[in-house]
Formats: sequence, C-alpha cells, structure tokens
Amino acid sequence: MTNTDLGLEVIPRPERSKSRDGLIFVIAMWLLSRSIMAIGMQVIPHLVCKK
Repeated sequence: MTNTDLGLEVIPRPERSKSRDGLIFVIAMWLLSRSIMAIGMQVIPHLVCKK
C-alpha cells in the first residue's frame, strides 16, 4: 500500500487486461447497434406508411 500526502493509504488496482476492455467495447457497441435497429424498425414504418 502507498501513503499519500494526506496520510491516506491507497490500495493499487490490479491491472486490467486490454483484451477484456476490448471485449466489453465490442459487446457494448453490438448492444447499441441492435437497440438502434430495433427502435428504427418500430418507428420508420409509421413514418413511411401514413394511412
């Protein structure tokens, strides 16, 4: 543990792997794109086919 100037002890974080960060990014982008597609599929037909 490391002491700071304020006398607080700081516990160092374990290093995160870059592959894990990349996987989280890919999953987040996939979910975001699927959400946009699902919303678009619900909204666009109402805008195009006004009866």
